[in-house]
Amino acid sequence: MAARERWREHVERSASRGLTATQYGAQTGLKAGSLKVWKWRLRRENPGGSAQATVASFVELRVPEDARMELELPGGRRQRIPSSFDASALRRLIKLLEGAS
Repeated sequence: MAARERWREHVERSASRGLTATQYGAQTGLKAGSLKVWKWRLRRENPGGSAQATVASFVELRVPEDARMELELPGGRRQRIPSSFDASALRRLIKLLEGAS
């Protein structure tokens, strides 16, 4: 198998597993930089080609429902805020806390 085809397989495999070049390299022993270069080369050679010849350019991220933001308060105290907390209420809370310090 030619080097180009081997690298195409590695690029496709890393994308299908949702791994970064660094993560995939750590699992396979390949250099992350080489994988990035080949990903770039293959995409450049075949822009808009078939799904097998190109790599997805985005990954959908989902935030777990229990994800929280953490607000560090004066004196080293921290307050966890649910991600579902209303943005305008959070702005009011921050203003209130800034005024209290």
